Amino acid sequence: LNVPATADQATREMKAYTSVGFNYIYTVSATPTQSSYGPVVLAMQQKGVQYVTEYSDQSSAARLLQAMQQQNFAPQVVDWFGEEYSPDFIKQTQPGSNGDLVLMATAAYEEAGSNPGMQLYLQWLNRVAPGAKHDIFGAFAWSAGLAFAQAARAVGPHLTRASLLAQLAQIHNWTGGGVQPPEDLGNHVPSACFSYFTMQGSSFNRTYPAAANTYDC
Repeated sequence: LNVPATADQATREMKAYTSVGFNYIYTVSATPTQSSYGPVVLAMQQKGVQYVTEYSDQSSAARLLQAMQQQNFAPQVVDWFGEEYSPDFIKQTQPGSNGDLVLMATAAYEEAGSNPGMQLYLQWLNRVAPGAKHDIFGAFAWSAGLAFAQAARAVGPHLTRASLLAQLAQIHNWTGGGVQPPEDLGNHVPSACFSYFTMQGSSFNRTYPAAANTYDC
């Protein structure tokens, strides 16, 4: 998507993926208001693309997938990012998204039964916003709130911006109580861990690693 955040993300991730052997044979920068992805899909078909991924928002991703369905374009791998980890997306795109992968940046709501931290988050989410849609943005917001609270408690009653930042800088293995893989919050280093889920029907099913609430780091 041709906006600063996603364009920067695309540039960085394509550089990283290329360094380990990915070969991008077609790229395109779409506008947020682009209504038809038909020409994009046609170009991918003509170039023999077999792996598709995107750096955009949920609505744009859904339009891309709709165009792929309309033109019977079925590459070997469709790899969505965590923004598409949403019951709205899977409902909107079924059955076309069956078998598609989702690269996860948080723990999974489906595995809350063995994740006390996710249970706590869902308990409060359902208490203050009954019926709210579960997605990665809520999990990250909850995690950030917990980090703020921990740092504020460590400072004590005389809270200042400087003292808060000093405490946050001392947090180096942060998981938000289990709602996300570990990251070095104090040094601004994002997590190197990930998992993959597969869309099937109305569900997101763990694909890799096999064990619940685990990541490849």
